[in-house]
Amino acid sequence: MEDYLSLYSAPFQFIQLANGSIPEIRFAENEVDTRVKNFKRHIVDAFSTQLSFDQRRNKVVETSVIGEHSSNYNISINAEKANLNSGGASPLKQEKPTVVVKKVVTGDDVLRLAPSPAVNDRDKMDLKLEQVQIFQEGRMISSSGISSLTLLPTFEKKNNYRLKREDSNDVTSYMQAQTTFDIQLQSRQRRSSAYSIPDETDNDSYYQPASRMAEMEGKLF
Repeated sequence: MEDYLSLYSAPFQFIQLANGSIPEIRFAENEVDTRVKNFKRHIVDAFSTQLSFDQRRNKVVETSVIGEHSSNYNISINAEKANLNSGGASPLKQEKPTVVVKKVVTGDDVLRLAPSPAVNDRDKMDLKLEQVQIFQEGRMISSSGISSLTLLPTFEKKNNYRLKREDSNDVTSYMQAQTTFDIQLQSRQRRSSAYSIPDETDNDSYYQPASRMAEMEGKLF
């Protein structure tokens, strides 16, 4: 267990813009395990969002751990769909508004896959990612989601699979994976700097910038 904890103990940072998007992740200089870095990229995906696009434009091209893709966003404020760029008073200035951001990505939205020995052909996979983020008082309080991935055999095509999967009883020809996550965030009061112990990891030079797209982890045997 100690070895497992030490493997993931290196700190990391990410840059988040005012609109909620995250263009960059930064790893500690001593972070060398590609599997660990890709896992941390998945964590960062839970915080990435979009809060500043026009209501009529709810599809945004993004880069995430899975690659480059379009993300379909739906924003509602106090259960009402809203345009966060509308004129007049900002809905975020209301008394404790609840902002709900829903994001959906499917295999058809993928423009470029991250390098991977297993998932490398958009036509031979069936993918769906769904995520819900909740904001109150200008900060995220929760992020939850579910991802489903089916890898098709080499002789099967995605469209054919979708037509026959409800009628087929043969599940041995496909590889399926499903992942869920639920993150609840709590605000914590920072200690006064007078009582804080300087940490060398606070130095920006300790971190190396990297893409949010996953790195190749190695070949499958």
